[in-house]
Amino acid sequence: MPLFVYGRNAVAEYILSGRVPTDIFTADKAHLPPKICDTVETAKNLGATVKKISAEQLDTLCRKHDPDNPNVRHGGIAALFPALPFADFDDIRRSAESRYQSGGLPPLYIICDSINDPRNLGAIIRTAECAGADAVVIPKHGSVGLTAETISASAGAAAYLPVCRVSNLSDTIRKLKASNVWVYAADNAPNAARYDKTDYSGAAALVIGSEGNGVSPLVLKNCDVIIKIPQYGRVNSLNASAAAAVLIFEIARTRCKDK
Repeated sequence: MPLFVYGRNAVAEYILSGRVPTDIFTADKAHLPPKICDTVETAKNLGATVKKISAEQLDTLCRKHDPDNPNVRHGGIAALFPALPFADFDDIRRSAESRYQSGGLPPLYIICDSINDPRNLGAIIRTAECAGADAVVIPKHGSVGLTAETISASAGAAAYLPVCRVSNLSDTIRKLKASNVWVYAADNAPNAARYDKTDYSGAAALVIGSEGNGVSPLVLKNCDVIIKIPQYGRVNSLNASAAAAVLIFEIARTRCKDK
């Protein structure tokens, strides 16, 4: 199934990453910045078909491909790309381990346990890519996938960061632990350690739970360390992607401090 991408940053990053769209749709009265126009011209020279349509037609097209998002913000551009396959997690893991053994940065994986909000998943992918993570891992069932809204929310980061879909998160976590990866779960459990008082040296995986239920009990049971972000206000929890951003960059700070 073709991959539908909308939004200026998302479309531009997918093209800049080396992917060539089959079709690009631009709103006829949209004032696209020079960088976007140059990117569109590059894709056109590589064989993409550029179609100018009205803003209303572009609205309709985006809603067709993203029916669950009534407030699509396309910025005057969208594109169709060949289907983007999920990355093979074992391949990603072997590559990250090889880099680490050769003196590079330790592996960092972000595991999303049943994230159902596409904008949350997109924001987590964006943060993970900015922090230099090796992959985002999602389950095959009970989670949102790489929808048009997810890709838009990632601001194009999904074009660069591998997203892996696995059958069983607990099995994946056990594989990681067998490879000497420490697995941290974000949860406000009474016995959780403060995130800023935790050692993240070495290979690490961070599990972020769903918006409503957090990390599932079985997955939580398989993790090495439970961490929490202390909170001082009246609301009892952070948005999943906001919590992920805090934790991912704390791990990245430790991971990259000597680089």
